[in-house]
Amino acid sequence: PDAGLWRQCVDAYTDYIKETAHVMEPYGILPAGVYEVGNTDYSKMSHEGSKDIGGPTIEEYNAQVKNGIKLNENTYLRRFPVSYQFRGFHATLLSKAKNVFTLARFLGDRELYDIAARQLEYVLGFNPFAMSTMYGEGYDYPLLYGGFAGQPVGAVPVGFETFENEDEPYMPMQNNCTYKEVWVCSTARVMWSIAEVYKGI
Repeated sequence: PDAGLWRQCVDAYTDYIKETAHVMEPYGILPAGVYEVGNTDYSKMSHEGSKDIGGPTIEEYNAQVKNGIKLNENTYLRRFPVSYQFRGFHATLLSKAKNVFTLARFLGDRELYDIAARQLEYVLGFNPFAMSTMYGEGYDYPLLYGGFAGQPVGAVPVGFETFENEDEPYMPMQNNCTYKEVWVCSTARVMWSIAEVYKGI
């Protein structure tokens, strides 16, 4: 009985994907989402590490939100997630890719398929750094931070982060966690996306 409503949601999400896939041209990565100024609660968040560092603040949150694309006085579209302390966004981006691959197959939509594939391409080298982040694959892949795993071929790190409150990709030169840390979920999502490419639409 709710099939019509479900289809309206599918169509609305498809429109959102197609309208926002261009916000980081020429790389075509999907944005993190829409954020509202002041709309968070850090009161129950604990901080890992030294207590001298201090926890996140609403001022920091708002500064990050306001570095996004302004939609109205209080609402912004962020290319990268608002984040605190640990950063790297491959898993977030590739989760969106999986959703869009599924939509593309359901709707038989080649444009959606290409948008989803672009997210994988971003991780494997079509990015501002012209570097693959999969160890052993592509060009200029970095050494990864693998405290226990070492440098396994095919491993993917947490991924590109942002610098402080900015909303653009950043990849420090040093090999450190979390951005260059080997992550099973990032690696698994790359494999998941590759499988989707082979399935086609």
